[in-house]
Amino acid sequence: MRWSRGLAVLCASEVPVALKRLHEHLGQTLSALDFALDTQHIKKPAVLANNGF
Repeated sequence: MRWSRGLAVLCASEVPVALKRLHEHLGQTLSALDFALDTQHIKKPAVLANNGF
């Protein structure tokens, strides 16, 4: 796909169960290793861009 000075935004309608489990497992593992976790519930967008590089 070629983009010419355009922008495409893709949004999932829901988070896959496997991704939720992975996120939970990573959080538990990091907590067990005494890493401080950010507990804010912020939905960060994923941005994909192609500027010709």
